[in-house]
Amino acid sequence: MEYFESEWEYLQNPKEFANIKNTNVNVEIDNILIQRENQYKIVMQLTVYNLTKKDMKKLKKLSTFIFKDKFILHRIECSYKTTQKLSSDYPNKHVLIYNVYRIERKKTTYSPAKKIDWFLNSIKYQSNRRLFCQQSEHKHSPSYSGKNQNSKIGSNKSFDKITVSCPKTKFRRITIRLVDDKYQPFWSDAIAVEYAAMPTKEESEKIHLILNFIFGCYLIKIGTTNLDINNKAISEVSVPPEEGFDVKYICHMPEKSIILPIILEVNEADIIIKKISYIINTYLNLDVDLNHSLNLYTQSLISNPNIEIIMLDAALESFAQTMGFEGLAKKKIYSFIYDCGIGTKEDGIITLGTIEDDLRTMRNNITHGQLVTDKQELYYSNLAYRVLYGRILLKFLKINKYYDLTTGVIRPIGQSIDAKKFYRIQAILKKEKYSSSRKYYMDLHKLILKG
Repeated sequence: MEYFESEWEYLQNPKEFANIKNTNVNVEIDNILIQRENQYKIVMQLTVYNLTKKDMKKLKKLSTFIFKDKFILHRIECSYKTTQKLSSDYPNKHVLIYNVYRIERKKTTYSPAKKIDWFLNSIKYQSNRRLFCQQSEHKHSPSYSGKNQNSKIGSNKSFDKITVSCPKTKFRRITIRLVDDKYQPFWSDAIAVEYAAMPTKEESEKIHLILNFIFGCYLIKIGTTNLDINNKAISEVSVPPEEGFDVKYICHMPEKSIILPIILEVNEADIIIKKISYIINTYLNLDVDLNHSLNLYTQSLISNPNIEIIMLDAALESFAQTMGFEGLAKKKIYSFIYDCGIGTKEDGIITLGTIEDDLRTMRNNITHGQLVTDKQELYYSNLAYRVLYGRILLKFLKINKYYDLTTGVIRPIGQSIDAKKFYRIQAILKKEKYSSSRKYYMDLHKLILKG
């Protein structure tokens, strides 16, 4: 496949280099091969002939490997993994294999003018992909250099991006676009987040977090391409997905967004852009720092279902502490939620709703080691807690509606989950004994679509 630097990250193809002389190890390297494995981890193979014991020891300790190829500098952070055993026909040939944690390729020392971040695990549901309501007029160059075509969505044309202005930031605007199927792995949808100018580190972190929330899935960053003022790549970075979770499994999980159906209520590009622009800019311009809370919320999207509710509760507690509510007892948390405008109070007792009031009990049971044998109860409790956190954040962002993931209904932000409809849906799903959260969420989504 032909390599296009603006269509996907640097390691879209395996990279091979031969007869490399200019390295930081003072060992003659015959061949270098860098590529992604099945789970998108990065490995490097160094092929060396006539390797001395001293050089072998040096290469096994290698943590930073630097080499130049055609005046392009490559810097690789790595650790030795193993030495590939070869047949007796090649007694002097050694192939050393390394795990790679970061690779940077720099063509120049000039500072970049703009950048593209690359992510796995984007939106799956076709109904939510209507978010990408604009077209690019060209290929093989960043979307922000072309003109936007806005129109009513639903035609046979292929829409692939959305551009949002962020006037109070360093980067001015971002374009979020779909990556072409031929570049992304077959097991994951991918997106590019293109900054029209260089963002600060804090700005790019905030964009990542708020997009995770909007999309309802954890965007897995696997690379960055930095560009000059002429949209030519001057440096590229590739990284593996974070350790600790099954990337393919995560990328097959459906998104859980309580805001996308509201953004997409009206099927017109201008309205969709206006809504998502409001959410992104409001979050970027907050006077308080909710990054820690939203990061915990994001981590809950890839957590084991057995601890998901604990992560969501930690996100809620962090939110409350940021807003000045000290103490993590139920009464304190309920006071915080009530002050946000959610719940009712009668005789000094706050209630959040029939379903919502049971969530803290479930959280406490799991925290204290109680095993939840009913997996369906675990999955719907996780989902209901996610809805509760999302309502609080949306209320803080001055958004007056939310999408109830448990029943498929758009509700006023102050209205709790409809218990009657909730239990009716769960009773239908009860016929299936669930051992997989993915199957539960998919079946729930299908049932909701049927109405």
